Amino acid sequence: MKKVVFTLGFVAILCLSSFANTIKPDNIKDVIKKEITYPDFAKKEKIEGVVMVSFSISDGGTVNIDITNASNEDLKSYVVNKLKGLIFRQEESESRYNMKFEFKIQ
Repeated sequence: MKKVVFTLGFVAILCLSSFANTIKPDNIKDVIKKEITYPDFAKKEKIEGVVMVSFSISDGGTVNIDITNASNEDLKSYVVNKLKGLIFRQEESESRYNMKFEFKIQ
């Protein structure tokens, strides 16, 4: 009986901890904004630009790029590669996001 109670308790803890670590859709944009910063190569070359991206997140948590538009191809490649390198835990399947990244010399 103790084994059953312990096992059920352990399973409950695992389930609750997995829900606690799930990134909610509202927080996904915040996480991405922290990950995609002004790249060093652009700072050195004094490159400025805007990249607009439309993407979705699959059931597996990978980012699928749908549409991109950019004023600079190097910045576009940088954003796309950074997004493709991110993996999220996702509760909803195929959530769609639109984001704008502005890179300006400050």
